[in-house]
Amino acid sequence: MTKQTIAVYPGRFQPMGKHHRDTYDWMVSTFGYDNSWILSSDSVKLPKSPFTFEEKLAIAQSYGIPVEKFINTKVPYAHTTWSNLKAILAERGLTLEDVVVYYVVGAKDQKDDPRFTPGITKKGKPTYFQFEPPNTSAQQLADGTKHGYLAVAPHVEYILPNGVESSGTELRRFLPTASPGEFAQATGITDPQIQNLIRNKLPTVGMLESVVYGDKDVDQAIRTVFIKGLMK
Repeated sequence: MTKQTIAVYPGRFQPMGKHHRDTYDWMVSTFGYDNSWILSSDSVKLPKSPFTFEEKLAIAQSYGIPVEKFINTKVPYAHTTWSNLKAILAERGLTLEDVVVYYVVGAKDQKDDPRFTPGITKKGKPTYFQFEPPNTSAQQLADGTKHGYLAVAPHVEYILPNGVESSGTELRRFLPTASPGEFAQATGITDPQIQNLIRNKLPTVGMLESVVYGDKDVDQAIRTVFIKGLMK
């Protein structure tokens, strides 16, 4: 069977911003609409991850992202948990062993806070996440159970009305006290219901931005555990 290519854009999206929508658009233009999905979980951990999956889906829809392209996944970074995406592939008569999987990540995230780090395991084998070898056809690449190949999307900078570059963290800080006009300028979202949904779920001023687990953020610690499992 000829290997097919799919792309996934995993993330927390707490909340989704214009830069996330741009990365989704880049993924679709690069890999095709039928081969591209956003993966996110239903995990809620206050105050850094206040939105449920259904709330994140509503926000994504306000950016014009179709329901079928926003997939609920227990651990977006771990292919072993992709039951919903695997079901979609199964409808096409495919499994992860039949496809090459590209993990999409924004250039700024990959530089400042890399979610995926290609390397070599203690046993001397390549880790699950790798960059695509140059001049290599899809047929020569490993299937999605063996490797995930990184696709780095170009960085697009958006400046919030307070003069700070937009990011999930900065949106959580700015939006609770933003006026409707400032909210729309920061996010591109003008629907009052979606604005209120976001505003009502965000931490109040003075709450800690993240919970600490030892010396690591909880979400990073959890993500690291799953990624290490893939690296063995």
